[in-house]
Amino acid sequence: MSNFVVALMLSAGVSGWVYSQVQRRNGGITQKSLIAAGVAGVISLIVMWTVLLMIF
Repeated sequence: MSNFVVALMLSAGVSGWVYSQVQRRNGGITQKSLIAAGVAGVISLIVMWTVLLMIF
């Protein structure tokens, strides 16, 4: 698997986890949860892809 695919899968997991945590804490406001999950997903994608490129 390419580095990008691995980073994409990890960022999808991070996004799902962040979404569930924010959804639980803010009382079910979906828009804020989706924004937070999207931002966390993009940041984790960039970080993980960079780390994987440096390793391999």
